Amino acid sequence: MKKQPTRTHVTNLSDDELILFDAMYAGSIEFEGLLVDNFRETTELDYIHHFNHEELAQVVDGMVGRGVMDLLRTADDELRVGLTGAGGDLWEAERTPDWGRFVVYFMGTDMDLDGHEIWFAEVQSPEYDTAARFLEVAVESGLFPDANLDLMETQEYFNENLVGWRTFEVVYVLRVPCGVVEEDTPVDWDLYEQKRTWWTDLMELGGLIA
Repeated sequence: MKKQPTRTHVTNLSDDELILFDAMYAGSIEFEGLLVDNFRETTELDYIHHFNHEELAQVVDGMVGRGVMDLLRTADDELRVGLTGAGGDLWEAERTPDWGRFVVYFMGTDMDLDGHEIWFAEVQSPEYDTAARFLEVAVESGLFPDANLDLMETQEYFNENLVGWRTFEVVYVLRVPCGVVEEDTPVDWDLYEQKRTWWTDLMELGGLIA
C-alpha cells in the first residue's frame, strides 16, 4: 500500500511547506518542477501543495533566508532548490523515516572487455539485509529481468550520501547482471507490494508496515 507519509507536528512547518520539503528530501529539484501544475509529474507524489507561483517564490526565498534551503544556478541557467543539512533535519523530524529500510536502486549499462553492452541492476541501502531482500523480490517480481544472483557483487562504502544532505556511516551496494530493461518490461507489482518491507520513495514510506 502506498500513501502520503504522516507527520509528527514537532516543527512549525505548515503542511504545504512540508510537502515542498518532501519534493527535495532526496536531492535538489528544478524550481519549475515545484510549481503546482508540474508538481505531481516531477515528484511522482500523489499529493500537492497549494502555493501559487508568487507564494511559492516567497516561501522558497524565506526558507533560503532561514538556512534550510539552498539555491543553485546550473551551467544551463536552470534554477534548482535543495535542502541544507538543517532543512533535512526538519524534514527528518516530521517524517521520521526508517533509514534502515531505505533503498535506492537503478538499472544501467556497462561495456564488457569486447565492447559489448551489458545490463546491470544495482541496489543501495544502509542495511545489507534490506538491500538483499529488495534484490530478491526485484528479481522474483521481474523488476530486474533475468538477473543472475550467482554473479552478485557486494561493496561497502563508508560515510556516503544516499540523499544529498545526509551522510550514512555505511552504504551497502549490491550489483547483478541482468537482462535488457525496456519500458514495457512486465513487472508483477502486486507481488512486489505484497513482499515489500522497504521504502524507495515517500509513497512507499507512507504505506510502510511496522
